[in-house]
Parts: sequence; structure tokens; C-alpha cells
Amino acid sequence: MSSMLRIGSALFNADHTRLGEELRRVEAAGVDFLHFDVFDGHFVPDLAFPPRTIQALRPLTKLHFEVHLAANDPLRFLPALVKAGANLVFLPAESTPLLYEAIFAVREQGLQVGLCLALGTPLTVLEPVLPLIDAVLLLGRVTGEGQRGRSFNELLLDRISTVRRMIDAGGHTVELQAAGGLETESCVAAIAAGATALPMGAALHREHDMAAYVAYLRSVLEQELKGQPTAGSTAARSLATRPAGQSYRVLIASRSFGPHCPEAIVHMQAAGCEIIPNEWGRAPTEDELVARIADIHVLISGTEPVTARVLEAAKQLKIISKHGVGYDNIDLEAAKAHGIPVAVAGGSISDSVADMAMALVLALVRQVSSGDRAVRGGKWPRVVGMELRGKTLGIVGLGQIGKELARRAKGFGMQVVAYDVYPDERFAQSWGIGYLPLPELLATADVVSLHAPLTPETRSMINAESLARMKRGAYLVNTARGELVDEAALEQALQTGQLAGAAADVFSQEPPRGSPLLQIDSFVATPHSAGQTNDGLRKMGEITAENALRVLAGEAPLFRVA
Repeated sequence: MSSMLRIGSALFNADHTRLGEELRRVEAAGVDFLHFDVFDGHFVPDLAFPPRTIQALRPLTKLHFEVHLAANDPLRFLPALVKAGANLVFLPAESTPLLYEAIFAVREQGLQVGLCLALGTPLTVLEPVLPLIDAVLLLGRVTGEGQRGRSFNELLLDRISTVRRMIDAGGHTVELQAAGGLETESCVAAIAAGATALPMGAALHREHDMAAYVAYLRSVLEQELKGQPTAGSTAARSLATRPAGQSYRVLIASRSFGPHCPEAIVHMQAAGCEIIPNEWGRAPTEDELVARIADIHVLISGTEPVTARVLEAAKQLKIISKHGVGYDNIDLEAAKAHGIPVAVAGGSISDSVADMAMALVLALVRQVSSGDRAVRGGKWPRVVGMELRGKTLGIVGLGQIGKELARRAKGFGMQVVAYDVYPDERFAQSWGIGYLPLPELLATADVVSLHAPLTPETRSMINAESLARMKRGAYLVNTARGELVDEAALEQALQTGQLAGAAADVFSQEPPRGSPLLQIDSFVATPHSAGQTNDGLRKMGEITAENALRVLAGEAPLFRVA
């Protein structure tokens, strides 16, 4: 079987009130093709997409348009589908009596041709035409069903295997697609059975972050093709291949690993790991780590200093699994030199931090904190704020968190501009975001939100010079790293009115005892809690454990950074 696989979007499951936007979203998410259902209301009791709708969507993308034609007398739709810009047409085996003639009729129109078989249709119909077609689509439903929301029918798996054998035995270059109620687990099963392309319906379109889901699904399916265990299998993994007598010792340096996701520790113990809990009640010092790490195989890292000296003492260490997404506490170069992989819990708290960033934006522009203090002090002032609709949000760092914030800001009617050294043009185009150089972004935005990593280049990127470039009366939000901002320069910008307000969840020194910023009414402070939600911490714990167990099982970790 070919190792190449394709993931498509079945737009039948999209929001039909905004199909153009939905198309751009799935394209930005990284799908390989678009699947359109064209029904006639008789062969299938639904109408789905008329060719004119497909034609209206064609100018929006260069993705392959693949049409599942479920109709009586299907060839009557051909001229309209050619005009609509279809690339491939699946003929219904059940209502296409003269298959040879129909196949050549499609080819004469310059289209690729496939054959679609419903669940009850004998597979023998394929044998004489496999040399003539480009693809086979096997449905997990019987002829006549056209409803959304069906569950996957496991009878489809045997049919996929049978057709795969037929294709391989004849040496045909025919793509094998499977559809109908696909979820992640059934996608894995379909690929294992021999499918090479999957038009995804509800499982894709209900996802808020389609790009993350497509990336995850593609990773899982590619691992299946390689015969590797898939992500999310932490609970089932036993590390049974470890040498006799080998026990893996896991040191938990992170204070927050476990309490919000005890299942992660249970999974690691079930896999044969010995858990060494955090005995300090805080982040250990460099000296404490050096004294403790010699016989440790896995370090669950929090904010402790994982220095070159620590790594030199870590004679047995196999992975540093960061319980978080930032890794500036870890000497990556030293880890590389010792051959120790470093992995983070990527994406686990993106929603949590984006929620907090949006909350701080609202708190600033509507003066929530000062209003709260006034009422508690017996006052009843008329607090006048700023609406967000039509205002410009500048996002510095359009990574996972920055993208989530952009989605939220769009919901408030804001214009969004971004700065990133690695621009994601597809996402930006899909969401109507313009990339700008940092100086131009600062001069344009009404609100600037920081989501950049801490590197030598980004340290103090917001300083007196950059603050002077910002619009007078603009707002600044920082939920990334405190060291991105020159706090003395920020204090001055707030005191002079260059900025109308600022909010920070992170500081260069934490807690920020004695910081002059805390004396300024237009400054809002929170205790580095943007990622602290039950949901985010659960996901973070699961990914942290998964990264560790993957490496111990001889696999690559998720979200490796070194």
C-alpha cells in the first residue's frame, strides 16, 4: 500500500450559512482536498450542494474539488460540474448501469473519475473497472441514506481490506477513500485496513482549532502507516520491552504536575515508572537538582534551573518533559550536547492563556479593576471605557496562543495585525490578519498583546524606544514572559500617559514585590495564572506524561524543542 495519505473536508458538515469562510478555514487547517456531495433528492433524500454553489466556491481556493455524485441518471450533471470546476467525480455504482460508457464520458470532459459504493453494494462490480478509474469511495451506509451525524459502521473495514487486496493484486494506482461517521479511532482503523484518503465530516468541522486537529490526525495516521503506536495511548503503554530488572525513575520537579491531572501519574505508574515526588514544596535549586538527578531517567520540569551543570550530573537522564510550554529555564544547547531530548506540552494551555489575554484586554479598556476598587471604597464614579469593535489588536507572536487570541478578537469585531518571524500565511489569510513589521504594528495597534518566546532577541523588545512608537493612549498586555518588557520604561510610559493602561500576568521577578508598577491605577496585575485552568492543566499533564512514555518506549516525543 502507498504510504501517502490525504485528509479532506466534507463540506456537507460545514456551516452552510458561511460556506466561503468555512472553506478558507479548512484550507488554512491544511486539508488536501474538498469533498462535495451532489444529490438529486431522489436517489438520496437530500439535495446537499447544487453545482452552482460549487462554482461559486471555486475561485476561493486551488484545492482539489472531488464530487460524490449520488443521483439517478448521474451523467446529466456532468456539464454543470465541469463548469463548476470539479476535478474528480465519483459515479454511484448503484445508479450507473453502463459503467464503461459513463467512465469514458467523465474522462472526455477532462475530469478524473471514481466509483462510489454504498455499504450493501457487491464489491465484484469493481473488478472489471479498476484499470479504468482513479479512485474508489466506500461508504459506511446503505444506498439512500444522506443524513448527517451517522456513527461509523465497522462493517466498512472488511470492505476496505478487500478492495485494498484487489487494487494491490492488480497493480493498480487507484486511491481508496472511506467515508461515513469517521472519528479519530475509526480513521486509524480505516487506514490500517488499507484506505489512503479520508473525507472528514463532523469530526473535523466541530473542532474549534481545525489546524491542530488536522495536524494531530495526520500524525496519528502516519504513525499507523509506519506501524508505530499512536498518540493518546499512554494508559495502554506498558514499556514491556524494557530490559529485565530495569525500572525507570521519574523525578517530578514541577509543583503543579499531578494535582490537577492525577491520571497522568497513574498512567506512568501503570507503565512501570517509579515516581519520585517533589520533596521541596517549591522549584528545586541548581544544587538540589545536581544532588538528586544522578539516577533519574525522566525529569518532569517546571521552573527549576536545568543548567549545564545539572545535565552533566544527569548520567541516566533520557528525557526532560516540560510541564508547560516555555523552556527558558532549560539549557537547550547543553541538553543537545548530552543527547537528552526536551519536549514541551504544546497546545495544552493555548485556550487558557488566550482567554486570560482577552480578559485583560477587556479589563483594561473598560477599566474593570479601577471601577471595582472605587465601588469597594464607597465611590460611584462614571467610568468611561472604549469599545473593541473596529479597533486594532496587534499580536506579537502569532503562534498557537496568538492564533487563539486572534479568533477571540475577531469575535469582538476587532481588526487584527500580527508580527512573527515565522509567518503562517494560510492562517492569516483565512482569518483576515495582516502581517506587519514590529515598528509598524506598534504604531498601528490600539491594543498590543505579547505572545513571543523569551530569546536573546526578544528580551526587552518592549523598551523605551518601542513604547514611544506605540499610539498615544494605546494598551499593552503581556501573558508571555516578563523579560520581554523593560518594566522601568513601561512605568514611565504609564505615568506620562503614553499608554492608557497595561496588564501583565508575568514579571521579570516573580512575585514582583516592590515593583512601582503595582502603585499605578492604570496597571492590572495577575499572578502568572493565565495557564492555570482545570482544563488546561489536565491537558498539560496528559501531554507531559505522554512525552516521557514515548521516549521510554523508544518513540519520538510530541512537541520536541531540542
